[in-house]
Amino acid sequence: MQAPTFHNDDDAARYYLSVLRDGADADKIVARERLAAVFERRGMFAEAVELYERNVRTGVHTADLLARLSDAYRQIGDNGSADAALAEARRLHAAQAAAAPRRCRDMPSAP
Repeated sequence: MQAPTFHNDDDAARYYLSVLRDGADADKIVARERLAAVFERRGMFAEAVELYERNVRTGVHTADLLARLSDAYRQIGDNGSADAALAEARRLHAAQAAAAPRRCRDMPSAP
């Protein structure tokens, strides 16, 4: 999703809320991520957690998302969930790092 340039978080929040209402599913994933960042900047960590969790429920499982979810959990005092999300983020990161050399070996050599 190519988002417009925003002058402030209010403009960004309005735009992402409209995408959540009317956008395609893939655009909604991006909108939730970006709106969660707005909420975090405003100290609205419980709302950010809800958006990050929704992305996880829709099948987004990236190390970056889970690390941000972990940070947001910690901000609301849910250390158990924060630790679990961070452990999963680390596991995914390690799996991606381990897979990277294999992908390079499978690539054809340069002529």
